[in-house]
Amino acid sequence: MNLLSIEDLLRTLPEYYVEEIVNGIPFSTVCALVSNGTSPYQKFFLNRVFRDVMVLEAMPDASPVCDIESLYFDFFFKDFDDRRQNTVSIGGYDTLVQFVASYPNIRLGKVEIQTDHNTEDILNLLEANNITINKSPRHAGIDISFPETLYGLHHFEIIQNIPENLQELVLQHVNFQNIDILEYIKSLPSRLKILEIDCVSTSINPRHLELLPKSLRKLCLRSTSLEGDGIIKTHMPPLLESIELHLQNVGDVCLDISHLKKLIEVKLSTCLLFKLPEQLQRLFLENLDGFKDLNRLCELKKLRYLSVTALSSNILDEIVLPKSLQELEVQNPFQEYELPMSTLNLKFDNLHESVSFKDLSHITMSAADYSKFVSGSLAEKLTSLTILNQHSLPKKFWTDIEKLKELRKLSITKCEVESTPKYLPPKLIILDLSQNRISSIAISGTLKKLVLDRNEFTTISNATLALPSTICELSLQSNRISSLEEGYAFPKCLQLFDLLDNEHCPIEDILTNLPPRIVQLRLSTNKKKSFPNKTSPSTAELQSATKNKYYRREKPLLNVTSSTLWKVYLGGVRDHYLDSELVWTGCPNLQCLEIRSIDLGSISLKNYPSSLKKLVMLNTNISQVEGDFLTLPSLIVASLVDNPLEEWLEKNKDHIPSNVKFSYFQDISSYW
Repeated sequence: MNLLSIEDLLRTLPEYYVEEIVNGIPFSTVCALVSNGTSPYQKFFLNRVFRDVMVLEAMPDASPVCDIESLYFDFFFKDFDDRRQNTVSIGGYDTLVQFVASYPNIRLGKVEIQTDHNTEDILNLLEANNITINKSPRHAGIDISFPETLYGLHHFEIIQNIPENLQELVLQHVNFQNIDILEYIKSLPSRLKILEIDCVSTSINPRHLELLPKSLRKLCLRSTSLEGDGIIKTHMPPLLESIELHLQNVGDVCLDISHLKKLIEVKLSTCLLFKLPEQLQRLFLENLDGFKDLNRLCELKKLRYLSVTALSSNILDEIVLPKSLQELEVQNPFQEYELPMSTLNLKFDNLHESVSFKDLSHITMSAADYSKFVSGSLAEKLTSLTILNQHSLPKKFWTDIEKLKELRKLSITKCEVESTPKYLPPKLIILDLSQNRISSIAISGTLKKLVLDRNEFTTISNATLALPSTICELSLQSNRISSLEEGYAFPKCLQLFDLLDNEHCPIEDILTNLPPRIVQLRLSTNKKKSFPNKTSPSTAELQSATKNKYYRREKPLLNVTSSTLWKVYLGGVRDHYLDSELVWTGCPNLQCLEIRSIDLGSISLKNYPSSLKKLVMLNTNISQVEGDFLTLPSLIVASLVDNPLEEWLEKNKDHIPSNVKFSYFQDISSYW
């Protein structure tokens, strides 16, 4: 019997089957596959990565999209918000035309338009694709898809021109004052899956919701009100999986949506009454004042996650939790530091104990009595614990924490912690101690990630930072670190090291003592380094500098050596300088190097490895570039922003290869 390989099997499937399989692959894995570029399914991987496009206003300093590899590295080398992980930014309508023409195989799943270019032109261009029309409130009246001036003049045109294949529509701050809501709902595309509308002073009849496209999976309504009163059973689209309602002036309306068998997530921010389906898994309740029948939450037999935010705490005492609950989040934004302990006096259905969270695995609390969560049967199952704003942790706190044998993630922030014990729960992997008062720490175990941002560290030494060798990620942002002890041994597994925003970050000391397996390094100082008297320029040097504005004092070379280093960010403040000139050729795998606000004077391309693919020098006072870019054959993007390079560019414009893109604030359009 001949067995088909996975590749042969996939070839027998329709393309949309393969697409669904690729969509289920973790995003980081897809990025790696796109980078490799050898898969026969590269087209599907590209669709997965570049499905969302943001059309921005064309800027003079923005490089147009020229090839997919540039897009990839522009995407891959940035610290993207998770919500933007599929988004490619395109500068202007003309570049969008070029992009669509050059890459017809890329399916544009979303297009967010933040430009004042004629919206109808963009819609016509993309009519055959699945599009999200979204305007950002940050660009109100400027770079948005539906500027205020279009509401009265072009709104019906926009509705009529919505592409038939549209699957997601997001409208923010829309005024329907002169629009027939019923006709608008009827005009929605029949294949629409996601609908989000933020209306201003708009009233909706619940019966109109029955006319929404039957294909709808997610519905979000904000700033609207509902007509009617009493129990109203609306036959909303049967495939709805998520509903989010932030409504106003709902009166005594009770929406019965218990018939929605696919619904698993509901977010409510109102006193609106609901009859919810019993299969609901995730429930978000904001502004609980006015909610009734909270004790009936226990009827949601499959509820796994509950988030509650309240203006007062006594309303929470009415909640009865179902036994299925695994994760609870309690927040009180208006009483962050004085949240009454009664807030957490919740109880499970059919259990008479005042507090019994025996089935929870994750808890987030703000200024609450932690002891309720680390005692009894809960200690046997809790895997994640977050504590905020607990300003007086008792002496037995860490003893109680050690009892949590299954704990894998612990976050204790804004709790004025000054010290920690050496021994922590045996399975703890992630420890976040941000925004406390810690100046030294000595711990053991199998910790993988340690976050110590915004504490009181002043130096890195064996006495102040004694860590287990298993740590892969260490963050010390926004401390006052100014020195590195000679001979200090970083954890041997450390790969990600973040030392951003420290007063006098010892950049050069760290670069000469890198962790053995370092992959990503981020260092920056927030105070200018004073020019030391012993190396002050002589009178002759100062006279030379006066005559030659590109004068740069010779510095000793500092060779940075690492076989694993891949990405580096170095930052300072204006006119900050280094004692040495950095040479990176000892880093054969370095691909991305970004330096900001450090006075370099000039750079020599021979000091950079041939592996480099992205080079950014922003506000580094570079007046000349020595060497030939051809010595960097892998280089895709070079950005020298806010540097005095006009004269150098004038002399060398014919020697800049086309695959290198310069982008800076001075107008250099004549060079391209």
